[in-house]
Amino acid sequence: MKKLAERLLECLSINLGLAPDALKNALGELHQDLLINHYPPCPNPSVAVGANKHTDLGGVTCLWQLDDVVGLQVLKDGEWYPVHPKPGAYIINVADMVEVASNGIYRSIQHRAVVNPAKRRISIAAFYDLHPDAIVKPIPELVSPERPACPSVRFGDHAMKLAIETDKVGKKVVD
Repeated sequence: MKKLAERLLECLSINLGLAPDALKNALGELHQDLLINHYPPCPNPSVAVGANKHTDLGGVTCLWQLDDVVGLQVLKDGEWYPVHPKPGAYIINVADMVEVASNGIYRSIQHRAVVNPAKRRISIAAFYDLHPDAIVKPIPELVSPERPACPSVRFGDHAMKLAIETDKVGKKVVD
């Protein structure tokens, strides 16, 4: 999975017109955290939340949904859209630090998980996060008078701030 995340960063870098290792160099060494989510059936989904609206903190997230149950939703233009699972496919989320390194060209997607009234849902998320002391700043080639640099971010501070300040859940790092 880590090789997949690294390859994704290469493709994202090339798409920006940069060297394949540009984003990897901007983020530093990535480590993997796994999260296995089990969402049991909930007869009254209006009173339960699977996961509140949020963005992922680090580099990229590779999500694998084991069931054909729709539960992941993404926010676009103020509306929530379901993400329909495809057998054997991963869902890839660009996370906050790629948004910073790309100077806001790539956006960390706001998403949430909702429960299903009749079926369970299981997902496995592989988060590729940074060292807490990593300082991420926009890649210089992506800064211009038309696109001024967004602020640099220390990953550990960003993660701690969002963990402590619950009112920041779902807010964007670059805006």
